[in-house]
Amino acid sequence: MELTKRMRSEFCDSPVLEAKMLELVKSLETVRGKKAYGYLKKSVKAQVDAVVDELARLPEIEECYELWWRIQRQVENFYSERERIRPPLSRVKELRAIKNTVVREAECIQRGTVSFEDVGIQQDDEPEEFANSSYGYWTLRNMIRNEALPLEERDQAVAEMERLAESGDRNAQYFMGKLLRDDPLQIPDSVKAWRWLEQAAVQGHVTA
Repeated sequence: MELTKRMRSEFCDSPVLEAKMLELVKSLETVRGKKAYGYLKKSVKAQVDAVVDELARLPEIEECYELWWRIQRQVENFYSERERIRPPLSRVKELRAIKNTVVREAECIQRGTVSFEDVGIQQDDEPEEFANSSYGYWTLRNMIRNEALPLEERDQAVAEMERLAESGDRNAQYFMGKLLRDDPLQIPDSVKAWRWLEQAAVQGHVTA
């Protein structure tokens, strides 16, 4: 099967993962409307979760997830001594963008392409209000999300985004809230995150 050959040559050799992805592809063929995780029915969400947890079994991803979890625990230890057991990857809200990447990849398989790239997935997962955001906001947002850029440039973009938020840009406020709440590259700051999300909400932005 051509799809099997492509999945093994371009991503990994995992028959179980391949089978779960193909099941998801078949289910998505019956989905009408926006194909994003939050919009899917419960049974299809369960299939996406199963794919994510199977991905976590791959050595490369397991290693990255374990490293991320250790860093998270180090940060949390400053605030609480409560012991936490590492949850399945599909249940980690900070990494939930992976679920939409899986959905997007299933759509790629339907079209006959396999990439596991998340180009555009973040924008599709944002609230509709982002369609009317400023050019400055999108420029900074794309710089922050661009992992190919040096960390110094991305940090500068974060500082500029914060200044834009302080000027009253509600999209920048919402973005800063999510960044400080969810982004593993930033030190979590729930107080500042809530402040930015609250300010965005006051201006009419739907928070998540």
